Amino acid sequence: MDKSIVFLGKYDDDLCSLEGKVVNNKIEYKKNQQQKVIKQPIKGTDFEAYLLVGNVKPSLQLKNVIPKAKIIFFTFNLSRPETLVFLNEGWKPVIERIDKTSNTIKSSNQDNSSKQLRVLIGIYPSQGTVKYDFDEKIAYTINNLQCTKYYETRESKKTRKKITVKN
Repeated sequence: MDKSIVFLGKYDDDLCSLEGKVVNNKIEYKKNQQQKVIKQPIKGTDFEAYLLVGNVKPSLQLKNVIPKAKIIFFTFNLSRPETLVFLNEGWKPVIERIDKTSNTIKSSNQDNSSKQLRVLIGIYPSQGTVKYDFDEKIAYTINNLQCTKYYETRESKKTRKKITVKN
């Protein structure tokens, strides 16, 4: 596997901010700019990140990148339920097709270094509040996308209850 990570989700300013934090570089996007996936080095590491810039539609455009990535971050906005639906209905069929042809998910008896880590990340909105109870949908998405970890990003000290990932 390559030393790379891929971000997949519905693009918004909060996702852009998270991408920028991960690569230690500000990501700029202008409304009239073409939607694309860009490759950025992650400062201070030997990893690269594939970042969504603009409202990139789920497609096989990343079919050569996704199976080789060491980590996939599936992201959604905790104040917008449609972003979680977007992962399940938009990116899931693409991931399934790629998995069938590339054998991305390894069996549990293989060395952990050869497995792809899939992480679901709930992004707290920079503006607004979390008004929805996502727990069931989050648990479904973790299973549906074969994620092994779930995290929430937050700028404040507010916390939500932790969701346990079952392997």
